[in-house]
Amino acid sequence: NSTMALTREGEVFVCGDNRWGQLARDLTVKSAEMMLVDALSGLPIVQMFSGGCSCFVVSCSSSVYCWGKNNFGQLGIGDNRDRYGVVARNYLIGKQIVEIAVGETHCVARGLSGSVFEWGQGETQPKPVESLNGMNVTKISCGRGFSIAARQKDQEDKKEVLMAWGMNNKGQLGVGDRINRQFPSTITPSLSGFITSIATGSLHSIVLFSHPEQQQSPPSSSLICLTCE
Repeated sequence: NSTMALTREGEVFVCGDNRWGQLARDLTVKSAEMMLVDALSGLPIVQMFSGGCSCFVVSCSSSVYCWGKNNFGQLGIGDNRDRYGVVARNYLIGKQIVEIAVGETHCVARGLSGSVFEWGQGETQPKPVESLNGMNVTKISCGRGFSIAARQKDQEDKKEVLMAWGMNNKGQLGVGDRINRQFPSTITPSLSGFITSIATGSLHSIVLFSHPEQQQSPPSSSLICLTCE
């Protein structure tokens, strides 16, 4: 119910509903037209991420800023109060964050080195996903209470393997059952390749694989849906 836009000059614009602070303004403000996020003026923003009425941006210096809905601690700023203005994410300073996956009630972030952090669902501060340490995670995505990550198979093999954890009552982790996972589990070890992108919905995920080894023009690809239903 809200939209973010990033210009080539690094400015962030927003429009739409504002009941949880998605427009980074006073609660009474709503807009059908794009408005500049004034609090970010002078900060060259290079990436933006949003989902579940929570918003995040990353500056060229890898500083992270956020605003919006925070009832489950999904902003990761130490409490569960919604924010109607831009807040700096001090915990992530120096982590060189390059990607943030924003779910409905939680978030996952990936650092340049492949390190992964998560917060939300009652956890109000980011914490490292220690079981993924040293695994060179290359992509992340969040659904409703679950997370998907791609990691490099090994140093010699550049193909990627999928890992998943969290809620699995509908088989949304794609691990062959409906048992929740507290820690990342490999999704069908044979399901590996060059992953182009991961798209995660509330109760399922879709993964796009490319197959450059087949030497076709254009390169062939395959689309895999992860769900039991």
